[in-house]
Amino acid sequence: MFSVASALKYSVILSSFLVIAFGCAGSQTSQKASTKETPTKKTVTKPRIKGVGPRALRRTNSPSSPAVRLLKASKKLASEGNLSGALEKSQEAIQADATLTEAYLLLGSLLDVSGHSGKAIEVYNKGLTRAKNPGALHHSIGLIYLEKNQTDKALSALLSANELVKPPGADLKADVAYAYLLLGNYDLGLRFSKQAIDLNPKSFAAQYTYGETLFRAEKFDEASDAFKRASVISPNEVSAQRRQAQALQKIGKLSQAKAILEKITSQNPKDIKSLILFAGILVELKDYSSATSTMEAAVNLAPKNVQVLKLLAHTYQQAGQKKKADQTNKKIRKLEKSR
Repeated sequence: MFSVASALKYSVILSSFLVIAFGCAGSQTSQKASTKETPTKKTVTKPRIKGVGPRALRRTNSPSSPAVRLLKASKKLASEGNLSGALEKSQEAIQADATLTEAYLLLGSLLDVSGHSGKAIEVYNKGLTRAKNPGALHHSIGLIYLEKNQTDKALSALLSANELVKPPGADLKADVAYAYLLLGNYDLGLRFSKQAIDLNPKSFAAQYTYGETLFRAEKFDEASDAFKRASVISPNEVSAQRRQAQALQKIGKLSQAKAILEKITSQNPKDIKSLILFAGILVELKDYSSATSTMEAAVNLAPKNVQVLKLLAHTYQQAGQKKKADQTNKKIRKLEKSR
């Protein structure tokens, strides 16, 4: 029998399973949802390298200096997937000009995307005493520590960057805000994310971080608005849309949440996190038939994921399908014994 209490319990279970199964509660798993992606060692072909675009190269001493030519060569090799060649050229760039910030940023980024984040931090730290713009290096160090879940170290580095970079940009402010929210300091998280928005209202990172801070502070109505703005800025960032749906769910706007998740899952039927969230909304709306079929689709994508199977069993129970719930629980016990 469905009730408000059972719906609330289902929502709590849903969030718990998402955390256990995917390391998140609807947001991205590794760092914050942002336009930055960190390729893995196996998949990197054209890594996105920090600080070495045309604008960064124009900041060097001379457009025709050896260091600039080496930076350009390294970037070209990296874009072609030749990381070993790119690493070599970036090291030569540092030898050619030990004060060139972009050279350290390039080498550190190459090491980071190659799976050597510790060595990347060593390069950045080496550049702190030599490079002309140490603030940018502090920022990069902070981002790596965020990815490594060493939030205290990340915040320290990001605050140093905030002091040294003149003027600090919206993304840097958003990164400081994100570190604060991870540490549970929502007041400072909101302060820095608002500063980020003031600097650039069209920054996805700023709007998303503001929304995430509001969400964790349980200000769901305002969080929904912030995630909506982030979605408008970057329509392809599903994470913001998904989080908006969760905020709407929290304030009882289930039809609006359903519409968002229905669109996401129709466009990407393999988005398992959105499928799970969608199923939860459908249960609350008492659309048990759609809820079970949606959860079954999620299980088909991860047939041996015990946490997803548990959520399917719970969905069957909510729908009054005891036999299917028992069969799913039997499968779960079998999987757990085989581990």
